[in-house]
Amino acid sequence: MENVTVKMDDVKLEDAPVKKLARRDHLIDIEHEVLARWEAAKLFESEPDPSKPKYMV
Repeated sequence: MENVTVKMDDVKLEDAPVKKLARRDHLIDIEHEVLARWEAAKLFESEPDPSKPKYMV
């Protein structure tokens, strides 16, 4: 393997472009809305049938 040396003198953080976070924030908002709907509809809750044997999937 080769060692790599980088001079950080020429790198300025101010020159880095500012990322747009609007798309990410919008997707996070959608995720929260969908999770709230799923919770309200109780999609991931079930009433187990006690007459059937338990098993692991």
